[in-house]
Amino acid sequence: MRIPRKIPGIFFDMSIEPTTFAQSLKLTVMRIKRTTPKVSRERAIEIASNHNCVSMEIARNYTDSELKEVLRVLKLKANF
Repeated sequence: MRIPRKIPGIFFDMSIEPTTFAQSLKLTVMRIKRTTPKVSRERAIEIASNHNCVSMEIARNYTDSELKEVLRVLKLKANF
């Protein structure tokens, strides 16, 4: 494995073994995975009525797939 020696703005410590160096690079690139909030059916109905500007009675008649579509637009997950 060839390690680049001159990259502007990046300094390499050549005293580290290549495997350890590769592992340390991998660790610095990892992201924290965030959990998506899950929403109950009643809360989904309330969100859908506000999002679509309809009354709660009309939103209660929505099917599960319609509610899930509203939640998908808002990047939420259904818990029903």
